[in-house]
Amino acid sequence: MLTAPSRTSWAKAIRRRAADWLAIDLADTRDPYDIEFDRLNWGDTDLEPSVRFVDLLPRAPAPDHPAVVRALREVWLLAAAAHPPPGSVRARQAAGGGRLVRAGGDGWSLVTNTAEPALALLLVDDLADMAVDISGTDGLPRLLDALTAAASRALPPGPAKLKNPIPRRPRR
Repeated sequence: MLTAPSRTSWAKAIRRRAADWLAIDLADTRDPYDIEFDRLNWGDTDLEPSVRFVDLLPRAPAPDHPAVVRALREVWLLAAAAHPPPGSVRARQAAGGGRLVRAGGDGWSLVTNTAEPALALLLVDDLADMAVDISGTDGLPRLLDALTAAASRALPPGPAKLKNPIPRRPRR
């Protein structure tokens, strides 16, 4: 019998895809009644609530793993950067009146919804198939505020405005 090998680390593409699925679950801005109506309107007769990826992914509560400490240090550096790389941190409206904040770096992805209570999940390459729940860590509200501010600084710069776009010829 063939069995799938157990992974010891996330593959980068799989970690990023898992972060995408978490973001979809955490950003759903629809009312729970609307979600249920949509599900039943499609003729689904199974009255069990639909399963979300965020509920399926095992969570590790203790953020004391060296890879987690390194990733959190990089998240803080990203939040403090004057000009974060474009796309490295993003923020937008999310469920519950909060903001969906996503950040990513070398070997880690962070997905969080800032609505109370804030849910922050960190995916680290060295901890395969699980999310590290950093929701209760010290300084999380400050980190999320800093990441939201960094998201506006991470946007690509607009077109430069030239003082004199058309050079004038000297008069004779």
